[in-house]
Amino acid sequence: MRRRGFTVLEALLALAVMSIVASLWMRSLVAQERLVRAARRAEQGHLATDEVLRVLTATLHHSAASDPVQVHGDTSIAVATPVGVGLSCAHTTDSLFVPEANGLGVQWDIAPDSGDIVLVESVHGAQDTRTILSAARRAASTAGCAVPTWRLHIGTLATPPAGPLVARVMRPMRFVVYRASDGAWWWGERRCATTAWTRCGPAQPIAGPLAHARGGLLLTREGARVVAALRDGAFVRRAAVTRLP
Repeated sequence: MRRRGFTVLEALLALAVMSIVASLWMRSLVAQERLVRAARRAEQGHLATDEVLRVLTATLHHSAASDPVQVHGDTSIAVATPVGVGLSCAHTTDSLFVPEANGLGVQWDIAPDSGDIVLVESVHGAQDTRTILSAARRAASTAGCAVPTWRLHIGTLATPPAGPLVARVMRPMRFVVYRASDGAWWWGERRCATTAWTRCGPAQPIAGPLAHARGGLLLTREGARVVAALRDGAFVRRAAVTRLP
């Protein structure tokens, strides 16, 4: 007589084989997920290193040529970053009035603040003063200025010229690779005291997380150039950034 159906032993064997296959399939899915996550992290790290190069290039190109670039260690750089530049519409013996809105002769990247560095120049070349901004306040239209302005308190000018003055405002910053609380490495910025650039505030993130420990970043100084070497996997990209005159 022909048997019909399965025995209990055959059913148990079938279940055992199916569980083994399912286990192997799950392991394969987990491995694939790990590969996808690793590839995503690497891609984010590569994009972050591109952003580091972009920030370094823009910062050094727009920094004042009279201020030295200070490379601290191998993953930190200090430089005076641009805040804004503008042609004053009025000035007194201790203040400059510069239009608040960007326009002809005025370009603000960020709002000026106390502690910023101010280079004051005459359009006729008769005045060249470097000072520290003690306060920056918004002011309504005043004599000589028909628009809202920034009133920049800069201390006493020796002999203010009759013509307009150009104010170039900069901020001492330190760019640094630092380790965040989650253990990832980031490229960030720290605002520093004007009198001592070694005294800086907490780091604020700019780009990251970077792909490797210490960001895979190495900063060196070669004459007028700052050289950044960035590691992407097995490759090292080397970029030399030279400040414009």
